[in-house]
Amino acid sequence: MTELVVVEEKRVVEKKQKTLTLEMKERVENILNQSPIVLFIKGDAERPFCKFSKQFSTLFISRGIKFSSFDVKSLDQTKESDKSLYEGIKIYGRFPTFPQIYVNKELIGGLDICNELDEENQLIPTIKELLTKDYDKYIFKTINEMEVNSFLQNNKGLTMNDIIQVNIRYVNGNIQSLLMIINKNTVENLYEQILINYSKFDHSFKKPFLISFPGAKKILDKNYLKNSIRECFSTEEFEGLRNSNEVKGLKVLPLAILYLSNATLVSPTPQKKTSLFGSLFSKVFTNVFSTFVGYLFRKPFEIVSSWFGFGNNKKNK
Repeated sequence: MTELVVVEEKRVVEKKQKTLTLEMKERVENILNQSPIVLFIKGDAERPFCKFSKQFSTLFISRGIKFSSFDVKSLDQTKESDKSLYEGIKIYGRFPTFPQIYVNKELIGGLDICNELDEENQLIPTIKELLTKDYDKYIFKTINEMEVNSFLQNNKGLTMNDIIQVNIRYVNGNIQSLLMIINKNTVENLYEQILINYSKFDHSFKKPFLISFPGAKKILDKNYLKNSIRECFSTEEFEGLRNSNEVKGLKVLPLAILYLSNATLVSPTPQKKTSLFGSLFSKVFTNVFSTFVGYLFRKPFEIVSSWFGFGNNKKNK
């Protein structure tokens, strides 16, 4: 009888632990309210801690999906508040493992579920359905078949094995898609493309920066790596890259930008706006200046002409 009572008490305690309190629900929803698409992973998007979180992050970067991430590993398990939040996230969605993804506070699932959706070309449609609006803000345009064909026509002699789609995730989550030739200059070209285009993707961009493959030990450093993209990573990682959803046979390389500790903000050069008064003043000044300069050059010519009688000849005629 005593043993039955003890077992029953344990069940009650376990049940209480698995109940989501109002306070815990608010804490979880505060995280989910920060962005329409939230990943709960171990580590961060640029440096995932485990292979599952790495595969999760690279999947969404490869598909051009903007997301924010929450590092569940950063929660201190020795602190009761952190430990309860860690468990509370699992209870909230009734999903026992990490990583996991939410769209508009709706759980899609973990790595296996998202991989299945991706294989069936249903991952982006599922996310779009839950977003309901503002697709362009969170699902970025990737390379299509027309662009690939045009690229190959402009670079005679190249095949699909010579090119790669590169998706670069900026620190703010925006994603830039590039079609690049795989050669010894690929790394340098990547840095050049970012420096040319960063203002379109991130107005809080900083320098110096590095480009990395999420979860990989190697960094694409333009100053030291002069070799090809293939040689920057192990064969296993390169062969394991996902194929494009849009173009058959095109590999997608997901990369992420990292800021160095001494990085400082680089603001895009703003376009100067001229007021109506400023515009009128500029035109008047230009006309007066051109007239004055014309007079300076014309007057000496007229004086010299009068000396030699050029003007009188014209009048006599």
